[in-house]
Formats: sequence, C-alpha cells, structure tokens
Amino acid sequence: MKKTLFAVLSIFAVILIFTACDTPEPPEESIIETSDISEAESMPENSLPEDSVPDESLPETSEPEASVPEESEPEVSEPEEYVWYGQEELDAWYKQIKESSSAKKDGKHVDYYYSIDGVLMDFINDLQRGASDRYIELTKDTKRINTASICEYFGITKDEYMALYTFEEYTAPYGEIPFILAANLDRYRFDAIFSETPWNHPDFLALNYTPPAIDDHYTELEDRNGYMKDYYLIDRLLIEYVGPDAFEQWLENKEDAEQNIAMFINDFRITREIYEDIYRETCYSEWYDKWSLLPYNPDYLFGTPEMQEEYFKVHPLNKE
Repeated sequence: MKKTLFAVLSIFAVILIFTACDTPEPPEESIIETSDISEAESMPENSLPEDSVPDESLPETSEPEASVPEESEPEVSEPEEYVWYGQEELDAWYKQIKESSSAKKDGKHVDYYYSIDGVLMDFINDLQRGASDRYIELTKDTKRINTASICEYFGITKDEYMALYTFEEYTAPYGEIPFILAANLDRYRFDAIFSETPWNHPDFLALNYTPPAIDDHYTELEDRNGYMKDYYLIDRLLIEYVGPDAFEQWLENKEDAEQNIAMFINDFRITREIYEDIYRETCYSEWYDKWSLLPYNPDYLFGTPEMQEEYFKVHPLNKE
C-alpha cells in the first residue's frame, strides 16, 4: 500500500515539473516588484518617477548660440584734430557762469573779470623778477586788478597770453579758438581780454547789470602815446559829480588826447578828499577800514607828475 502511494506521488510531482516548464514567463515590463509598488503609491498624483520625466534640456553642441544683435546708433567720426573742449561746450559753460547769481563782485562784471591767474603772474615774474608785486602795489584796491589791465600794463601781447593757456598743436572742432587747459577755462575769451574796452565787453558783463543813465566816457585813440586805456577813461560817478552838461562842454574844449583823467581832475579842481568822498559809499568799508575797486589809485592819481606817469604809462617787459 505504501509503495503504491509513493508511486502515485512521484508521478504527480513529475507532472507538476513538466507543467511548470511549459508555462511562458510574463514580459519584463509587467513585472512590478513590491518595492516599486510601494514607491508608486507614496508619490503624488501629478508627479512621475524620475526616469519618466522627459528631459527638456537642449542637446549639447559645440556651435555657439546665435545672439540677436542689439540695435545701436551709427558711430560718428570726430574731426581729425578733435579735442574734448570745443567752442559749443565752452559757450555753454560761459553762459552758466554768467547766469550764476553769485558770480558778481561789483554788480557789473562777472566774477572772473577781476580774477587773476597765477600762471600769468609767474610768467611776468619770470621775465622780470618782482614785476607782479610792483603792479599789485600800483593798483591796490582798484578796478585795475584784472587780466586785461595787467597784460596792457606789461605789454603782454595776445599771442603771448594765448600761448600760456593753449596747446598750439590742437585746434577746436567748432572754430579756430585753440584748445584750452581744463583748469583755465575762464581764460579762453581772448578777444574780450584784448578788446579796446574790456570793462564794457559783453563777455564780462553780468546779466543782471542795468546800465546807468550816464556811462563811463572813453576817448578812443589810435595812438595813445604809451598811456594805458584807463588814462582816457572818465568814470561815470565823476561825470555825475560835475554834471553831464559841464562834462560835455569840457569835452568840446579839449582835443582827444587831452580828454584824460589827469586833465579832468585838474580842470575841475577835484582833490583827493573830494575823490574819496565821491566813492566812499560804493568803494569803502567802514567795518574793515578798507577801500576796494576804486577806478584809480589815489596815491598816484593825486601824486607827483612822475607818479602819475609811472601809474598810467604802459611798461613793457624786457622780452629779449
């Protein structure tokens, strides 16, 4: 009985083995391991396995990316001898200076009319030692402390002055005015400095200046016999003191060369005391006990003829 049972079990086992061998295996894609199922169940609905997310990055390539060119204005070529300060820029700067309410010293002139550059004074002293100190002494507290008067007194020519503040090898792009050093922009108005009447030149007048009813009188002469311009200049306060009618009559009786300040104070008997009284309100500070911007230095105007000659004569330096 036991042998029969053993034989039956053996046959049944053999059948099972053959049956298992004949059963086809499921495709690999359909096999899901238990770990995979648990991970899938724990993932959010909208998320996918990392392997299933499509790669949106562009494939690497050795060629550079094509860039869209930016729109730019066409380059404008500068003049051959262009420098960074031209006439238009200087005019804009000069207009700004003139419109500045703080750039006034006497209500009539822009500030730099009475400003003296150390370069000019050094140039004068190089030609003649101590010459600038002598000029300051002569013109102390007067309106002659300005560049135009200094150049006239020492016989500094326009070309000599321009050479101090220019690079001769350059020309400005907007005209023939030479290139000027940035530190000396206020010196570029050469024509104004060397004009016949720089004190009334429009380049030096403040915009808020209102000309008075009586203006200074200047006698223009082709040959001034070596005298400075202001020797033939009669200040308006002096004219107002004697009266316009008396002044006009005086002019009619004088030759052009005789219409000078020395002849004026002599003929109208103006003493130093009268002169100082005329200008005390406008040119004298009680607080500082000091005169400023007188038209003439009274020490020389009312001094000896030799002192008047020294004061009003042009003294060119030895430039050889």
